[in-house]
Amino acid sequence: MDSTTVASSLVYLVTGVLTTVAHQILVYQGVGSPNTLLVPFFNYCGMALVELVPSACGGLESAADASAARKAKQGASAERTVVGDLGGRIGPCMPRSIAAALSRPVSTWTVIAASVALDLCGFTAGNAGLSLAGSGVFQVVHASVVVFAALFAWLLRGRSISSRQWIAIALITAGLVISATGSGGTAHAPPPEAAAAVAAPDAAVPAEAPEADAGTADAASGGVVEADMGATAAADDAAAAAGIGAGIVFTLLGSVLYGLNYSLLDALSSAPTAPPQGRLASSIGSWAAAAVALWVAGYTLPRWGELIEEPAARAGGDQSIMVTGFVLIAVSALAHSLAYFRLLRGHGAVVIGVLQALRAAAVFLVGSALFCGFQESQCLTVPRGGAVVLVSIGVVIFASAKVKTETAPTPAD
Repeated sequence: MDSTTVASSLVYLVTGVLTTVAHQILVYQGVGSPNTLLVPFFNYCGMALVELVPSACGGLESAADASAARKAKQGASAERTVVGDLGGRIGPCMPRSIAAALSRPVSTWTVIAASVALDLCGFTAGNAGLSLAGSGVFQVVHASVVVFAALFAWLLRGRSISSRQWIAIALITAGLVISATGSGGTAHAPPPEAAAAVAAPDAAVPAEAPEADAGTADAASGGVVEADMGATAAADDAAAAAGIGAGIVFTLLGSVLYGLNYSLLDALSSAPTAPPQGRLASSIGSWAAAAVALWVAGYTLPRWGELIEEPAARAGGDQSIMVTGFVLIAVSALAHSLAYFRLLRGHGAVVIGVLQALRAAAVFLVGSALFCGFQESQCLTVPRGGAVVLVSIGVVIFASAKVKTETAPTPAD
């Protein structure tokens, strides 16, 4: 492995971890709420800049890409591509009528518009998932996106999935189940006496105490207070567990949408008139940033005090940390995209799959070290550690099995 590949791998891994950690910090600072769309805005701004720096980074596009770009530019008015049923293949869940419709030539910009919509919805769902479940659980669950991409390619476009890939899917699924069932509410159990009071409230206050003195009354009162505290702690645990469960569901939804988007872009990249990958990513980033900017201008800015200032004040947020976090997300998105294309061009999805597995493990370890005191789901436990191992092994096996859908031309998030 040459030095350029090593450097690209390190950049891809480090920026992937930094993006997720910075996002989590913004959540704890009170400014990472999913409904503001500030995090997606800065992420897409970074992605939109990809096309501006290829020459400074040693040339992102190959000669073939440059030739394709010239041809696409010359025939822009008639630029068409085929989205579905390439080569006559139809997946087992693809209705013939839909396959026929998708097999008709459509504008590349129509495909890009659909990709932007899927990417926006997937990012928003993942944003909500990270806010609720925490960065560690989020990253482990989100590692399943490579599986969903292949499943959609199989279901809708007839791509094959090998036996090794099915084994990998089983491992990843087992890891996701463990991750979901092993996510509790709080890291601290209530005191034993409070737990006893919750389990047997009648034992906390004697049924008959007509001659109770002051000490007995105080003891009884203390038992009631402990029972109330135990009940409150149990309710908090249940609410926290429900929030983590909802976060896992949102993250899975985002992964499904990303998988569908990657399958769509794989079809686009297979077309003769497909734009270069860097230009495609920049176009998606630009259109997505413009769409999010409309939301920010129409919804977030008019409610800035309610959505940003008040939550930040309640969280004790630091303005310098907030600004640094948003800038870091934009810069990391740019560097992450550039590294992704270099690795994909030179080594395919195998190296990227290994790095995704390392990213899931690294985010969980970093999150446990930094955020365990803020949210229990960030703490590393035996079940969660096992989930990380299973998902990581599954992703590596899946990527090394020569997935035919590994050419998704947009950065794995």
